[in-house]
Amino acid sequence: MIKLATVFSGIGAIEQALKRMNISHETLFACDNGERIIDINYDSEMEKVRSLSSVKEKREYVDKLYVDNTKKKNFVRQSYMANYEIVDDNFFEDVKLLDGTDFKGKVDLFVGGSPCQSFSIIGAKGGFNDTRGTLFYEYARLVKEIEPKVFIYENVYGLTRHDKGKTWSIMQQVFEELGYHYTFKILDSRNYGIPQGRRRILVVGFKEESAFEKFHFPDPIDLEYTMQDFLEENTAIGSLQSVDGKLKKVNDLKGEPEERYYLSEKLKKYCLSPGTKNFMHADAKIDLPIARALLSTMGNSHRSSVNNYVTTNGCIRAITINEAHRLMGFPDSYKIVVSKAQAYKQAGNSIVVDVLIHLVREIINAEGGIIEKMNVEHKKYKVASLFSGIGGLDLGFEFAGFDVVWANDFDKYAVETYKANVGNNIVHGDIREVMDQIPQHDVLIGGFPCQPFSTLGKLKGFEDEERGSLFFVIKEILKKSDTKVVVLENVKNIVNHDGGRTFERIKKELDQIGFTCFSQILNSKDYGVPQRRNRMFLVGVRRDYFDVKEFDFPEKREFNITTQDLLDEDVDEKYFLTKKIEPTILGFGTKGYIVKPTIDQEISKTLCATMHKMHRASQDNYVTDKKNFEKFSNDKRIPVRKLTPNECRQLQGFPSDWTQVVSDTQAYKQFGNAVTVNVSYAVADKLIDYMNNNMKKVDDNGK
Repeated sequence: MIKLATVFSGIGAIEQALKRMNISHETLFACDNGERIIDINYDSEMEKVRSLSSVKEKREYVDKLYVDNTKKKNFVRQSYMANYEIVDDNFFEDVKLLDGTDFKGKVDLFVGGSPCQSFSIIGAKGGFNDTRGTLFYEYARLVKEIEPKVFIYENVYGLTRHDKGKTWSIMQQVFEELGYHYTFKILDSRNYGIPQGRRRILVVGFKEESAFEKFHFPDPIDLEYTMQDFLEENTAIGSLQSVDGKLKKVNDLKGEPEERYYLSEKLKKYCLSPGTKNFMHADAKIDLPIARALLSTMGNSHRSSVNNYVTTNGCIRAITINEAHRLMGFPDSYKIVVSKAQAYKQAGNSIVVDVLIHLVREIINAEGGIIEKMNVEHKKYKVASLFSGIGGLDLGFEFAGFDVVWANDFDKYAVETYKANVGNNIVHGDIREVMDQIPQHDVLIGGFPCQPFSTLGKLKGFEDEERGSLFFVIKEILKKSDTKVVVLENVKNIVNHDGGRTFERIKKELDQIGFTCFSQILNSKDYGVPQRRNRMFLVGVRRDYFDVKEFDFPEKREFNITTQDLLDEDVDEKYFLTKKIEPTILGFGTKGYIVKPTIDQEISKTLCATMHKMHRASQDNYVTDKKNFEKFSNDKRIPVRKLTPNECRQLQGFPSDWTQVVSDTQAYKQFGNAVTVNVSYAVADKLIDYMNNNMKKVDDNGK
């Protein structure tokens, strides 16, 4: 579960992003004063706040300050509390009176964007001379006090050019003084699924350098919608919802905007004019496919060179408050509980939700080390898993939003590890004896035994009666079940085994029972773990369930992480090589097998199931570790060691809260046999989109 905290929270863009992504999270606090100003001595009041003993007392004290010093209502708080849950009602009124030390070390993700008007080309550009501009320092103070794992800071892109770049230079210096590893980029909403030209600078900071090195900003995606798709006459209120993290029209209902949004003849003449002598803007277009950047003042009926106007039924109107929220990435499930003027203001001040969704995905991939558990709720597709091992394939599918309802493996130790770390949904036993227990499912996944096809095995293929024939058990299950998709994983060599005839037969057998197959070799090093591990992934989609289109496997990604980044800080003496075994491990082999030994590889060799036997350094992974070796006074060992089970865990992408409940020998075997979680997740993430977009529609009669 992600522990979230926000300041300048507005209407909860990051909260809405996590909600749309179905990521389990808990908001420890939010903070926004709704642009109300009170005349108090902030220094002395902050001293009083810090002297109070509990978070509740501090919050109530500041609440009373606002009650006593202003009659204005906090409309932002009203909107926020109507849409989100927050721990202990911890909505704070004033960032300058928020004691971050109460939340030190408790926050995973800290998000905020101090008021942009001081730096915006639309505002007065007062910068740090504007009271609102100095609020950046409050954000920085809170980062220092809270020490979150990750922070996100957002502001207008004009910030980088304000005062000839001096303002941004100062802010960068402040970020550096926080001790975080940070990066920044200007992102445009139109590149992340929202038809609005809205450029904003996003700063992302990581406490851990290893996570920072793995992070990169999200790649742009193709825009599926225009502003017209978000208009009420084309999509009725209630029809635009979040489905699996994306805004989707869930029906074809059309609506009718309220009369109050249409321009009078007098107002139309003003709004459509290019301006006056002092302010002329030739770009006074309306009905744009991509909306202009929404302003907090859009309710003031600016000219069409600044605001967005559309034609409906031959008449010109402003966009509605519902449309404004849609253009900020808020689905129709978001509750608008304030006036038209306040709703426009709140939407215009918000961060675009979809930009944050894409950003959070990249942060989770980086901050997890190798992907941490994302507790995904409301899962749509059910998965049955065969030859599950310790759940590498299963976890990737779970993280992507699938629901693994049943799993099976015949190895009792693997089942023990699976139950301790993944779930109790696994059945121990031979699949041929328990296949009748498999429940209804949408997707069947399995990394069926690879030894008959591996270059490290005897290459018997289907002639291996015990393991090679298990593919036909999979086929039998598919014939008896209502499986829509099958995903199989195996060693790279299965494609070339027996001159390619083995793999061709697999695809032919699946084709005969209605599955169109797509396959690709994927290497773990291209998906966030420093391990060379080529594996074949096959995705078969059943033709009577899908409008079959090409399945796009995940693209390769560049990461800067190395094996050395994952090495344990404290390593037991038993993992170091003895001088007796050194000549064998680090030698060149024998007459019949001469290979140069290699150690300290930045990208590790493929982990194998028999690595507990300590193969030669030409095959297994060994590292130099003087730091830990110096702790021991043992002249029988050398400062070179094998990888620990925990390091193997990381090289296979299993989460950091993993518990080893078996011997080292079994753990090595299990990690060596496992599917890399990152690769599984990348495939599953692509598959869930494919299923959502290409599944044939079923009518009320099931046809």
